[in-house]
This record gives sequence, C-alpha cells and structure tokens, in this order.
Amino acid sequence: MRPDTGPLQPSAAAPAAVPGELAAAWSSHEDLSPFAARFLRHALSSPDALRSVDYRQMESLPEWQRHYPYRLQPWPVFVDESKLRRVELATIGLTELVKSIPARLFGGDVRRISEFYGVADQGLMKLILAPPDGIANSLARGDFVDDGADLKCLELNVGGTIGGWQDRFFHRVCLAQPWIAAFLGAEGVQARHRDPWRLALELIFDDGRRRGHDVAGQFNVAVALSPRSVEPEGAVEAMNELFQEVLRDRGGSCEGRVVRCTYPGDLAMRGGVLRFQELPISAVIETTEIHTPLDVFRCFKAQRLGLYNGPISGLLGSKRNLALLSQHEDSDLLSAEEREIVRRHVPWSRQVVDEHTSYRGERVRLLELAVAQRESLVLKPVAGSQGAEVHLGRNTPAEEWRRRLDAAVGGPRMLLQEEVTSRPYIFQQGEDGWGTHQVIWGTFSIGGKYGGAFLRLQPFDRGPGVINSARGATEALVFEV
Repeated sequence: MRPDTGPLQPSAAAPAAVPGELAAAWSSHEDLSPFAARFLRHALSSPDALRSVDYRQMESLPEWQRHYPYRLQPWPVFVDESKLRRVELATIGLTELVKSIPARLFGGDVRRISEFYGVADQGLMKLILAPPDGIANSLARGDFVDDGADLKCLELNVGGTIGGWQDRFFHRVCLAQPWIAAFLGAEGVQARHRDPWRLALELIFDDGRRRGHDVAGQFNVAVALSPRSVEPEGAVEAMNELFQEVLRDRGGSCEGRVVRCTYPGDLAMRGGVLRFQELPISAVIETTEIHTPLDVFRCFKAQRLGLYNGPISGLLGSKRNLALLSQHEDSDLLSAEEREIVRRHVPWSRQVVDEHTSYRGERVRLLELAVAQRESLVLKPVAGSQGAEVHLGRNTPAEEWRRRLDAAVGGPRMLLQEEVTSRPYIFQQGEDGWGTHQVIWGTFSIGGKYGGAFLRLQPFDRGPGVINSARGATEALVFEV
C-alpha cells in the first residue's frame, strides 16, 4: 500500500515548523514528482531514514572515494518527466544563449569582445575565436535556484574544473540503503542516475571520431591537471573504466584509454600528433586553471585534437554574461523566444557602474538603486568561485555596503544581482531528524545536451548566506523516475 499523500504533519522526531512552511515544502516535493512526495512521507516516518549517514564511509567504496571533501545528504530527490523537462529547458536554453553572445551581441567584433571581457591582447582574442573555437562542444554547469515560480540562474560555470560530477560515484551506495531500496521495491520504481561524465566521454569520442582525431585505431583522452592538483588518481582511473564501456558500446572498433597528465609539460607535439610520452592523444580535458600550452593549442586549431574547454572558457564562464543578457532582456538582438528565456531564468544583474539603467520597467541611477534596494541585492565578483567575496546586502551593514559599491564602481571585477530565495525543501538534518533547506540546482550541459544534476543544500535555520559545498553545504543526488 502506498503511503498517504495528504498534508505533512510534524512528527515527534521532527523540529518545530510552522504550518505554512510545511505546506510550502510539501508543495516543493510534489513539484519534483508525485513519487518524491511519497518518498518524503516515507522518510519522515522511518527511524532509519531520520538517522544521519555518511555515504563516503561505505565499505563498498574504494579508499580514494572516501576522501571526497564534501558531505552528501542522505536523502536523494526524485524528478519525473515534467520537472526534468523544465530543468532541461532552463539549462540548455540559457547555456546555448550564453554561447551565442560573442556572435549575437557583439557581431563577432574582436575589439568589442576584448574590451568587454578585459583581454588586452586583441590578436590573442582573434585567435581564440577563430574556428575551431570549442564553443559548441563546451562542458558547463549552471547554478539555478527554484524560487517557486521558475528556475533562476545565479551563474554559469564553463570548463573541465566544474564540480558536482563526482557525486556519480555515490549513486549506487545511496540506492543500496536498506530503507531506500525497500521503498523503491515496494513502489515498483526503478530510479535512474544521469551521469554527466559518461555523456561527456560519449560526446568527446563521437565528435572526435567524426572529425578524424583517432590515430592508427587509437583514441586516447588526456585529463590535464596542474602539478599541485589534489584530484585523486583513482578518479581518472574510474573515468578510464567508464571510457572502456563507451568504447564497447560504440562497437569496439577503436582502442583507447583516459590518462592523467599535468600542464604545462606532459603533452608535446611530435610528428604532427599530440603525445603523452609516446601515446597519441585525440582529446584533452582541461581540469586546471593553467593556460593551454602552445602545442595543445596548435593541435586543436589544426583540427587534430578535441579540446574541452580551452581558452574559450574565460569568455563563456564570465558572470558578466548574465549581466549582459539581463541588460538585453528587451533587445531586438534576441529573438522573442530568447528574450523569454532571459526573463524567466536570469535574475536582474548589472555590472557596477555609476550610470543610469533599467529596473522593473523604470530608468534609475544604478548606485542610488543599489543603496535603496540593498537588502534585495547581492554583490559578487565576475570571476569568483566557492562563494568567495560574495556579499548579501541583507547581511552587510549599510555603510560597509556603500564602501564596497564605491570600490567596485567602474571596474570589471564586481556585479550586482537581485537575490533569489529558494523555495523550501525538507531533508535529513542533524543526527536524528529533519529540517527545511534552501537548495541550489547544479545542472550540466554537455555539448548542448542536458547532462544531469545535483543539489547543494543549506538548512534555513542557518539564515540567508552563500550556499556552497566548500562552505559547509551538503550535496544531494538527483534520480529520474
């Protein structure tokens, strides 16, 4: 018998929560899928589910996986086709729009593009934008907040360094938890985890074979790291095992492997082929901030190599892009469909400049608006990571807020963005209980195709703040039902 799906009631093990908060949280889970609501009800009534568990310490995991630095939420989420479609449309629609910015909003003008992104060497910019540029097949992750009306993008991260894909290593131990496995069995539901790295390796292989990047029946992929990288070698080996599955699924006509190398010196061009030691390399995935070495860049531009993502990441991953789209919300440079994507998925965003701008249909002075609307705005760096230097106006005293605005005026480093508040969700919290959480959706775009998602969570009782794994947020797996 399926659990009742009526309104939630606080259990004896649950912290106090007002009825309105519970109703809103229940609505959030129903929006994920009817199954997600049934799963939540079951979790709240199960003593085993309410207990804290650390998936990283499961004995079935290899030792290197147990050193993943971020804690995982014991309860996964389950999305159905309806929710999945909305997440996919937001992710791909916005990512593809950002990828079109150099051509669409700048008309491919190298001077204007260089000035906007702060690149002094226009010759270098011209070379980066010359085909092949790597834009179409780029790997990206959008950070979205579901505010109850729609998914709003806080930032778009582009490149091989984007996090969140590591959660793929934990999906089996999550589903193997006895209380989860028993509930799935009783419901007759098979939960599927969409693996961004499998999709990425499929893209890399399929596109590379089509372009003739294989060498003498071999297709080898180099994962480029910095010399001081702390990425465990077991992760690259696991990626290689996954790549063997891709090769078998593609008919086994080509041999290959994934190898770990370091920038800048491990890859060199010999005989017109990029090599790692003597191994020919058909594709490079950059997971480092070190600039692409000249030999790698030359092979890519000569169309002998696939490069993911390479120098184009600096343009596509800039937070300035959201401000640019926000400014062009009503522009004829965008189609009607694209303008709707911006209205639905981009919160009001602007670079910090002392000039007039538009805000909710009115023409206003930006700095005056930023002071008057402090508690609804966020000041953030255009190239930051892990929540560094992000200041919520509501958490920043008025005098300090004004000082930070004045320091940011006219420079390219900071932008203002309207704060977006997550609708509430219920997850396991503490040693033996549950609580309402704020959520950020990390959603992947793999060469223009939806690549899955994971969540980052922070309890509401911690108050508003930056939700980031490096700052204590937990991560939750997303399954499709």
